[in-house]
Amino acid sequence: RAAGAEGERCLETLLTTPATREELSCLPAEAPAIIYFTSGSPAKPKGVTHSRASYGATLASLAQAMEYAPGERLMVGCSLSHAAASMYGLAGLSLGVTLVVATESDNHALEALLHHRQPNLLLMLPAPLMGLMHDRDLNPADFADVRLCLSGGDKVPLQLQRDFKTAVGFSIDACLRMSECGVATLSPPSGEN
Repeated sequence: RAAGAEGERCLETLLTTPATREELSCLPAEAPAIIYFTSGSPAKPKGVTHSRASYGATLASLAQAMEYAPGERLMVGCSLSHAAASMYGLAGLSLGVTLVVATESDNHALEALLHHRQPNLLLMLPAPLMGLMHDRDLNPADFADVRLCLSGGDKVPLQLQRDFKTAVGFSIDACLRMSECGVATLSPPSGEN
């Protein structure tokens, strides 16, 4: 799209303009930062715009609540276009967490990432996590470094909770959120779940 307000530039121009040492103007806190689209499960899907201030506050509170530590590895088993994946991922990156993103969601690709990247944190939708837990090639030892597994977006089935706890030794933390507000409340992993 064409440039709009002062300081805004269109993507096409940025991609074709040679790099300079020009100082970029700072956008106001109320300027749009990101748009998430709701699933439409309760009603018609809609785009929800977060301002720089609201998104920054969401990421900061999420980073603190998740108790991320620099050097940890967060494996995201879904697209970063998924609101939770981008929020948890960006919050982790802000504190020096390595983000491991699955480019495929089949069991073998997820198992290979789990085995080779040895994440400390997992974030996956319930269906791919269920597939991973029932993959015959899965080695429960690949979960040795995992301290926290988050799953949500859909209801986490009781059987998945049971299978995960049997294989790994702790429960999945179910996360539910609304695109309209980001993550409104979160119990830190060290707290009561």
